[in-house]
Amino acid sequence: MMRKTLLGALAGLLISGAAQAQPVLDVNAADANDRSTVLDELVITATAAGPAMWTATKGDSEVVILGSVSPLPHQPPWDTRRFELQLKEAREVLIPPSGRVSPLQAASMALSTAKLKMPRGQSLELSLPPALRGRYLQTLSIFGMDQRKYDGWKPGAAGFLMLADMRERAGLSSAKPGSTVERMAKQYRIPVRVVGAGSISALFNNAKNLTEAEHERCLSMALEEIDRQADFARPIAAAWAKGDLETVRKGYSAPVLEACMMQLPSYRSLVGEGVNAAVSELEKALTKPGRAIAVIDLNYLLRRGGVLDRLKANGAEITAPYD
Repeated sequence: MMRKTLLGALAGLLISGAAQAQPVLDVNAADANDRSTVLDELVITATAAGPAMWTATKGDSEVVILGSVSPLPHQPPWDTRRFELQLKEAREVLIPPSGRVSPLQAASMALSTAKLKMPRGQSLELSLPPALRGRYLQTLSIFGMDQRKYDGWKPGAAGFLMLADMRERAGLSSAKPGSTVERMAKQYRIPVRVVGAGSISALFNNAKNLTEAEHERCLSMALEEIDRQADFARPIAAAWAKGDLETVRKGYSAPVLEACMMQLPSYRSLVGEGVNAAVSELEKALTKPGRAIAVIDLNYLLRRGGVLDRLKANGAEITAPYD
């Protein structure tokens, strides 16, 4: 049962992490938070209703990109009218993975979770260095979490279980806005295609290679993220819902799961492959007449060298649709 719980928690967190196989940059790079050159070139002359969107155009092909954030409240207060004007004329919709895991994937990944458990007879609490142990116990106390649920897991796994539980208690969802867009697309009978769904197993295969020190760093990151999301997730969601990019930029960080796994060279290579694959999917959409819709995390749009910058470098015209 606990293995199933970890599978579900991590699969949900993957929606806002690197396993979306969306265009990510090395979070340790010096310019990782630099502004997108394309976005800085766009002159915003009106305040639009709803979240920020952009259009990439090549000839008679276009991709309308909805910038997303995660997590969002289960019922995020965003005005969908402007987005629906773009959506109902689309031929397909590209969304990140839902986090749902097939029985075959679950069986495969369950074998890896054994290596994310503490050795028999050992306790997570007693294995931690004093300062980290204190932060771990303090977070459990503040959020009313049952220590018994986490104490059998290695630090990194325990941290992400705690983060998933904090989101659930706070009424926050990792699946939105992708799940909302998917539902809307089905109402209009528009085909939906998931981009990046094959990376969940790869995450588990890499996670089991984390060292003790890397596990402790992942736990530390997760504890920091729990505090940050408790304070800022809803204000960021409110800013996102009205297209306030500057407020989002100041408070929205790179996915903590991505930062944790980036410690492994093998995972950095995997992410690089995902970057190229995701950009390739958007490029393919720009070779077909008509409109496609894509949901892309704002982390990968606001950065220099992000998806919009790369699309423009490959010949696309980038504009911001307001009609």
